[in-house]
Amino acid sequence: LLERHPDRQTLLAAQAGTRPLPPDEAAWTERFGAIGPRFILDATGSAAVVTMALPRMAAGGTFVVAGLFHDPPTIDFNLVVERELTVRGVGAFAGEMPEAIALLPELAAALEPLITPGQPLDAVPALYAHLLAGGEARLKTLVAPNGTGTEGW
Repeated sequence: LLERHPDRQTLLAAQAGTRPLPPDEAAWTERFGAIGPRFILDATGSAAVVTMALPRMAAGGTFVVAGLFHDPPTIDFNLVVERELTVRGVGAFAGEMPEAIALLPELAAALEPLITPGQPLDAVPALYAHLLAGGEARLKTLVAPNGTGTEGW
């Protein structure tokens, strides 16, 4: 797992058993060998991560982009062609939301460390500023239009 936010990296290691991956090339070579990974799922929305990771892919590999970008990445399409890479974007839900919502009461305790307590709508501008400043380690910020907290998950 490559995660830019150190506290989030620690959270994911504790909650999901991920192994942190430093961004330096030597760490990638140690982890994946000289060939590089065959699959990368990027959910960071960071142009710098795409620019760093795409050239390290194994030939014939697949790079899946799920994050939304504030600054668009520059992709070397010569590299994509020469190494026969597949770049695929994903972002749409396939109808699984009702099932996911139905599971929330059962999973609430496990999800609690990953999600902020609910905040009212009028707090959204401050929440965005907090997120953009890198002030939040949790993965999701919950906006609760009908109140605060996690009641009613």
